[in-house]
Amino acid sequence: MDLILLTPVFGAVIGYFTNWLAIKMLFRPHKEIRVCGVRLPFTPGIIPKERHRLADKVADVVATRLLSPETLAKAISADGKNARILADRLLEYFAEHTDETRLVEGKIKNALSVLIDKHIGKLAGAFVNKDKIYENLKTSLIEYSEENREFLISKLNEFLERGGVEIAQTINVAEITKSQINDMSLEKSEEIILSVTKRELSAITWFGALLGFVIGLVPLFLG
Repeated sequence: MDLILLTPVFGAVIGYFTNWLAIKMLFRPHKEIRVCGVRLPFTPGIIPKERHRLADKVADVVATRLLSPETLAKAISADGKNARILADRLLEYFAEHTDETRLVEGKIKNALSVLIDKHIGKLAGAFVNKDKIYENLKTSLIEYSEENREFLISKLNEFLERGGVEIAQTINVAEITKSQINDMSLEKSEEIILSVTKRELSAITWFGALLGFVIGLVPLFLG
């Protein structure tokens, strides 16, 4: 009985090992191996050997089908969502008195002082509360900005829709993708691929064992 099962068991071991080896040869070895100056067949592995051609193909698919200029332009405008976010951030930025706005405040105050001195004279201008005028002006601008928030949003949305296409066309998605793939280490590439296909590759390995076992049974039935 043990001798009868030896053939299918031996076939299962061979089937498992050959499929396991074939999967390993997709990624390993990372570099070619030479013996007496002669390169051993199948070294480096398929993916290390063809990684640059693979990068070109993946980059082409990403650039033409996944992240085309039209798709990027649509993502930039985001159906008006980004314009609304930008408008809110601009209004917040103007109202929060950051260092940059303080710099602008100084320039506005100086311009306001020159304007007052020019039109009413320096002596009379000395009695004018320029800071109060500026605060009233700034309050009016903030109120105007808040009241016209929707107008600002619409203008920003027009800008993003019009400029989104131009911006997207300047982004070389294919070159960026290709560069990222080529710069990635082979170990990292292998880790990513195996993390996604681990279950399927394991199933293929065990299917090889099953197939080898079945093939090993055939001579027994024929005999």
